[in-house]
Amino acid sequence: MFNGKYTHINEILERVRRDYAFEEVFMDEAKEWVWDCIGYFGRDEILVDSTQEVTITSWRGILPTDLFKFKGCREKDTKISLLPTTDRYFLNNLESDSTLGEAIIQGQSIDLESTGVGDNIVTSIDEPTIYVEFVPTYKVDNIQKYTYLLQENYIYTGLEETTLEVNYVAFPMWEDYTPKIPDDPKVIRMVTLHIANKIAFKLMLQDKLSERKWQYIHDELDFGVVS
Repeated sequence: MFNGKYTHINEILERVRRDYAFEEVFMDEAKEWVWDCIGYFGRDEILVDSTQEVTITSWRGILPTDLFKFKGCREKDTKISLLPTTDRYFLNNLESDSTLGEAIIQGQSIDLESTGVGDNIVTSIDEPTIYVEFVPTYKVDNIQKYTYLLQENYIYTGLEETTLEVNYVAFPMWEDYTPKIPDDPKVIRMVTLHIANKIAFKLMLQDKLSERKWQYIHDELDFGVVS
């Protein structure tokens, strides 16, 4: 059970140095490994909702560094929400299934496969379209413009220059942009072992550590996962 308290990554790295005698521990790599470890072991209770502005230049912008799960986005000035697409060049192939063929705009449904506006009053909004609830009325013909595609650390849009409000589930972070790690003995041990295992594996591949020693740390991590 998460107690609401966090520890700093510097304390974790000190444990790695002390317990495994690894002197070269690089902060940038360690931060990525912490994200991987916490995400992999599914500690969803530590995650927080966040909304940040993302500047779009030449049809793309950099996603927030603390992003864990993208929820939705809208243009800051117009409050028009963007819909997901699978096409980098934003053709008419919006992501959809049998229930996502309608965008929810001001309490009415718009059929994306036609140019007509439906008369169905919306009583519930499913998760993929929840951010579209606050969209002002606009023509269906312009919907191709208000689309987005997530790729690696970027968000690509049909808008060349704008500012987006991006809503997402985030990893909590300290003021120095390092990840907050739950102050729980099991989590601290798991993160310490995960980082030690990553360092040991790299050293083993560089012939700076025997495979037997790396396997010892790896086995310790496996045991920690199931215990």
